[in-house]
Amino acid sequence: MVTAGAWELAPALVGALADGGILVAPLRLNAIEAVFALRRDGDRLRGAGALPCGFMPLRGVEAARPWRWRL
Repeated sequence: MVTAGAWELAPALVGALADGGILVAPLRLNAIEAVFALRRDGDRLRGAGALPCGFMPLRGVEAARPWRWRL
């Protein structure tokens, strides 16, 4: 379970998940934050929906990804 908002999932975190395991994580997508329950199915993560949420963002060099508006 990830307890801080992130733009993406770290490869090491996904790699540590056993096949059939479930990862619960709040992700920021297009300026909206939602929590996902993702099940590992071989080399893929599969989910069936999300709920809106608000979490403190991850901190540190790898966690920072500025939102950039494109026109």
